Amino acid sequence: ANAFVATFSVNLPEAGKFYRVKNNGGTGYLNGNGTSGRAKFDGGENDANSVFYYVGGKLLSYKTGTYLAAKIPSGKNANFLCYTEELNVGTDITFKESPALGKLLIVFDNKSRSFYSANTGESDAAPAGNNGENYRFTVEEVSDLPVTISAASVNFNGAKKYVSTLFAPVALVVPAGITAY
Repeated sequence: ANAFVATFSVNLPEAGKFYRVKNNGGTGYLNGNGTSGRAKFDGGENDANSVFYYVGGKLLSYKTGTYLAAKIPSGKNANFLCYTEELNVGTDITFKESPALGKLLIVFDNKSRSFYSANTGESDAAPAGNNGENYRFTVEEVSDLPVTISAASVNFNGAKKYVSTLFAPVALVVPAGITAY
């Protein structure tokens, strides 16, 4: 008798899409708050801070426009991930399947370092090849962006008018039925 053997694989993140990265320890989502310290997993499920745009192999924070980047002490391997505002300086990120179904590993620094979430909720890194619980992440595609539109008044030809602004570090598609100028 022939046995049916099914092989499952995880859909890896695609360039040009928005994602949230949740740690396996349950402390939260990767927070793109743009601070110079270690990247942390304290973002909320609906926070703009937890949304990243995956482009050119890099993760760009939707909220702050900063790239996730390796912090490399002089003469050493990258020891953790932080944020940088320098254009195209973000670290190349590769997503790989982990041994746990539905979870991904995140590697960087020429695939020599593995990203992990420490028990404190901070990020850290270790030599690639580690795949324990703290190295496994759930990567969720984001279909609806949390958009903040600010209002301001301006004087236009002697009359008070109101305008709104929106900041996004990447081009956005305006949905049908919405008009933007």
